Amino acid sequence: LKEDKWSPYVNDINSDILPQLENILTCIENNSDVQKFNAKVYFFNETVEYLKNKYEGKPEINYVSFKKLMELNTHTQSVATLRMEAEKYKPYLAYTGAGYLYNENTINQQLDYLKTEIENTIVVLKEAK
Repeated sequence: LKEDKWSPYVNDINSDILPQLENILTCIENNSDVQKFNAKVYFFNETVEYLKNKYEGKPEINYVSFKKLMELNTHTQSVATLRMEAEKYKPYLAYTGAGYLYNENTINQQLDYLKTEIENTIVVLKEAK
């Protein structure tokens, strides 16, 4: 049998990360509900944490794609938290100054930023091959 010509890092990206990013992207594009979006972000976060532990102390942590993945993970978590809190607190904060944070326009703007960042990260990850 031939050995796999890709490194384990590239295999992890192709088999785990890229499909999850495409799923999150689809959730954003289809305006999926908060629970579905947050579930996909949760599994993405778990996968990124696994990769972070797996490659700790190895040269892969210095790759541009790896660093971009870490940044994206933080951003996806913050948007997921924002959406969750908006669902929870929106009825109570609608008429206060703090309500602007959970405004639908603000959340849509954050989702657009996240969508762009995911698309850019997918490009970087595909170039990592």
